[in-house]
Parts: sequence; C-alpha cells; structure tokens
Amino acid sequence: MTSGQSSTADDIPSEGSSTAGIPVANIFDAVADHYKQDLREFFARSNFYLAVQAALLSVFGVRDVPADLFDYIVTSVIVLAGLVLACVWGIVSHGSVLWIKRWRAEVQRLSRDYSATESYDKIEQIAVDHPYQSPEELTKLLPWFFAVIWLVFAGAALAKW
Repeated sequence: MTSGQSSTADDIPSEGSSTAGIPVANIFDAVADHYKQDLREFFARSNFYLAVQAALLSVFGVRDVPADLFDYIVTSVIVLAGLVLACVWGIVSHGSVLWIKRWRAEVQRLSRDYSATESYDKIEQIAVDHPYQSPEELTKLLPWFFAVIWLVFAGAALAKW
C-alpha cells in the first residue's frame, strides 16, 4: 500500500497474518465489538424512549376528561408530545437498525473469510433470513405502535371536545 491509500476490509489478509502490524484477530474483534456496541446503544435508546412514552401515558391516564379550555390544551400537548416522540423514536430506530445490519454484514463477512469457526456468519445469518425473529427488527416497530395509540387518543380527545 502506498502513502495516501487507506486500507479497506477487502485488504485484510488471511487469518494468522497481520495488516500494518495488526493481527487479523484484533481487526475482527474490533469490528465485532463495534457491532455489539451498536446493538447495546440501540436497546439503551429504545429503553429510554419506552420509559418516556410510559411516563406520558401515565400522565395522560390520570388526567380527567378535559373540562375547560386549559385542560383541553394540556391534554392536547401531552398527546402531541407523545406522538412527536413516537415518530422521532421510530426514525431513530429505523436508522439504528440500518447501521446494525451494515455492521452485521461486515462481521459475517469477516467471520466467513477469516475465522476458523465462522460462528458469527452462521448465527447472524438467522437474523438475516428471519428478520422478524430478530429483537431489533421487532423493537423498531414499537414506536409506530405508540404513534397509533397517540393518534387514537388524539381522535378521542377531539371527539369529546
């Protein structure tokens, strides 16, 4: 490799050798760690959004039917906040799952090409073949479930007003 050229994953030599003094096993471990970190971050973010949605639903649930304009405005703000948050959560989740899929593909490729066991390739292929058995694929649908709930509540609030 000449000066100014960067190394790509395709340039990684066979297992047991090294690239720029870095053993292939270390490169594989770094890529696998990044993949696992993206998964952890995805579920941490999802748990945060879920907790906020639960709090908003709790506040909405303990409120009485709006009796005057102020109560109606407060109820509307709660519903709107829940709906906006659900949509933001859905967009963030969708983008996160795209990155998880990219890292999964890279870990699979490295496992297939440079690992003696190829275990990542075998196991992660199940998530590729059956996406809706994959926890992150199911979890990315959750925000849209909340969005529908908030839309129903918005419709109910408008009907009662």
